[in-house]
Amino acid sequence: MTAFSTADASGLFVASVIVKKARNEVQIRVFPGENGQVSDELVQRFDLDALAEITSVSWFNDVEAGTKKKLKKRQAESNGLLEKDVASGPQGLLAVVLDSSEVLVLSPYSETPLHRITELKKVQLVAGSRTPGSFWAHLPSALIEYSISSQSISTSIKVPKSTYTCIQHLAGSRELVALGGLAVNFYDPVKKTLSGKIQTEGTVSALQQAGLYLYVATEASNSVEVYDLSKNNEHIGTLESAGEIAKINRISENQVAVVSANVTEIYTGVELTSTVHGAVENLFSQKSAYVAVLYDRNQPEFEAITELNKDIQIQAKQKKKKTKKEASPDVTLDSVRPVEIDNLPPLELYSSLSALLTAKKVLKTKVVRLCSSNDDEESIKETFRLFSQSDDREVLVKNLFSIVSTKVASDPLSKSLLSLWLKWILLTHGGYILKQDLLRDNLKKLQRSFEDGMTMMLRLLALQGRLHLLKSHAEFRTQVAEAEVSEDGSDDEFDADDDAAESNVEELIVYANGENDDFDSVDNIEESFAEGSEDEFVSFDEE
Repeated sequence: MTAFSTADASGLFVASVIVKKARNEVQIRVFPGENGQVSDELVQRFDLDALAEITSVSWFNDVEAGTKKKLKKRQAESNGLLEKDVASGPQGLLAVVLDSSEVLVLSPYSETPLHRITELKKVQLVAGSRTPGSFWAHLPSALIEYSISSQSISTSIKVPKSTYTCIQHLAGSRELVALGGLAVNFYDPVKKTLSGKIQTEGTVSALQQAGLYLYVATEASNSVEVYDLSKNNEHIGTLESAGEIAKINRISENQVAVVSANVTEIYTGVELTSTVHGAVENLFSQKSAYVAVLYDRNQPEFEAITELNKDIQIQAKQKKKKTKKEASPDVTLDSVRPVEIDNLPPLELYSSLSALLTAKKVLKTKVVRLCSSNDDEESIKETFRLFSQSDDREVLVKNLFSIVSTKVASDPLSKSLLSLWLKWILLTHGGYILKQDLLRDNLKKLQRSFEDGMTMMLRLLALQGRLHLLKSHAEFRTQVAEAEVSEDGSDDEFDADDDAAESNVEELIVYANGENDDFDSVDNIEESFAEGSEDEFVSFDEE
């Protein structure tokens, strides 16, 4: 299991990425306040293709563009944004690269990916851009800036074919793109040329800008090299960390957090100002607080830090073990609260569903409860017929299918009345659903869950067959043991019959255990036949 987190520039949203065989998942959580408190409920959860490999993840569209306070109108229009939208602040988007061949654009405000970019082949790295609605990506022989609004490449820079490990769009009087590998190369997006280079002693594992300084770490190293970008990348110092460096985060204009296995060190410039002790996976800042991220297996935990003191101790919260009375059983056949069936007339059912599905905020729980309490197929069919006659039919179908399909896909093997609703919405509106790009992910997720469910069903049936076989063997052996006990108390006159019965029983036991001595019996018969035949020939010669 591999799990890691990444926060957007505002510290408002945190994406937790879970990478595991047969499970790829992205969870986005929101921090509503400025005191490091996280809401209990996830904002969004995205189940990605289980067979795909997540190769790179980065937030973008989450920082103010450039160093200018006000964007030019032409620049805003070219990115599909109005000046008033830019002034109100950017909204972060998350770019996720799958198998280096597909880039998903996720948003905390959407249940499904906003974009699926498949025209960018062999994407190796992604990073945020200071241009609104754009991100940088490294291809095998090019460094490109991709615009979401125009869905096209806005900037392309040729780079040598090599292995690169990190990328960052730098801010300053000259905006450059830093590409880290065996060295740190600086590319000018305007001139589209290489403008500088920093030689490193190993492969770059992390680089981060804070103010005028650039912090660079190499693989399997506990030191960070610091360079002054305003002085032609002059080397100004080396920071020695307490452990092998895993991550470098910018937490303020001139502060970075250097994260290692059990210690996180806060540097202001080149001066160590605070040390956080504990297995912190990530540390990021909000307007008036800092948040440390710790992992309990694949589950993130968040610890608020109001002030960065010289030494801070953080430990993962110990979960209270449940007693036998509190603990739930190992296997729960039906953990869902039962819903009382209350079939409504078609018109009333249609009115209730329409009110829920067209509301400003759709309450998914109420929609699920309403559908689960109505199992009359005639009423369901009539309700979908009324959907077709409604002016809001597109909204009704989209919202209902999204809710029902997500619920069914989460547990396809459970017995649920939502499967009945799913059947009829696909039969009555399947053609419309297939044409909707926003619902395509729901269909893929539904199909994938059914395929996984069928695979699991076959395994369960095979296991059930083995258990039945073992049970039959146990019952048979019990019967044999009981028969032997009863035979011990029988009369001597039945000893011969008992011996024959025991021999038969032994043969049956051998057969039940999958063994067979037929070949040994055949060999014995052949030997006895050979001996008898030899005697007959001898007596014949004597005569």
